[in-house]
Formats: sequence, structure tokens, C-alpha cells
Amino acid sequence: MRHWLMRGWRTFCSALRPLAPGARGVYHPRPDSMLVLGVALPPDADLEALRRRLWWRGLGLVPRAGHWIAGADVTEALAQRRMRAARVFVTRQLRDAGVRGPVRRWEREAARR
Repeated sequence: MRHWLMRGWRTFCSALRPLAPGARGVYHPRPDSMLVLGVALPPDADLEALRRRLWWRGLGLVPRAGHWIAGADVTEALAQRRMRAARVFVTRQLRDAGVRGPVRRWEREAARR
């Protein structure tokens, strides 16, 4: 019985998570975003369906280094020294959207020069 209660509680919490406020300094990514925290997608990923799932969670898709990255713009979170909270938020939202893989930082190419 306890197993089903915990499973129901987790399902209830994950259903309400999109309604919860996001982490401070985490925004929808744009092509000119300086710093994106996210996961590199495989070449055969359905980008349009994924874009719709990510948009409601405050995330999006941006091209970086020849890959499509599913993630969020965390430039403001870095400036506010809130990267740990931003990483936790982005990782949870990506997992809830069904995106798997290591979450890492992707910088804009012009920013590294």
C-alpha cells in the first residue's frame, strides 16, 4: 500500500511542477544566448515535438557547436551566482520532458574568443 501512495505522490508532484515558479535567472534560450545549460540531442530527434514539450517548462532548443541543445539560458543565473539552483531546475524539467543525457554548459562561440 505504501508503494502505491509514494508512486501517486510522485506523479502528483510531477504533474504540478510546470505550475511551480522557475529558478531565478533561467529563461527560454535564444540563438544569441551567451550561456545555455542543457543536453545535446541525437541527430534523429523529433525537434518540433520536443520544442512543444519544452516550451511549457521554460526551456527550448538552440543550435550550439553543430548540435541541437535542449535547455535554458542561464546567463543571468551565473551573474547572480545561482548556478546550483539553475542546474537542479533545468535537470528536473528536462527529465520530466523525457530528455535524457548529461546536462552541461554550452557557451556561444563568439563568447569564447
